[in-house]
Amino acid sequence: MTTKTVAILLFPDVLMLDVAGPIEVFSVANRYLPESDHYRIVTLGAESLSVRASNGIVMQADQLAVDAPVAYDTLLVPGGPGAYNERHPHPVSYTHLRAHETSLH
Repeated sequence: MTTKTVAILLFPDVLMLDVAGPIEVFSVANRYLPESDHYRIVTLGAESLSVRASNGIVMQADQLAVDAPVAYDTLLVPGGPGAYNERHPHPVSYTHLRAHETSLH
């Protein structure tokens, strides 16, 4: 096995639990795997690097989704009010995902 990249999309009003939970799972897995098999965890900002979760806490994304590489081993899109409310439309992130959906698995 080799290092696999796990990307997590962050957008305004994202549910922090849906972000923190998977990050913890991959982080704990890294404790038990040889370093060469570690997961590389990357957060992608849908609109900006600074993202306020639905609970009010601000998270800092590693990079913008539009600037990120096309392919990841795993791309996680968390839930939360921002995923379905009209308050924060996300045309950039949806366009980015649609444009690259054939490379996602």
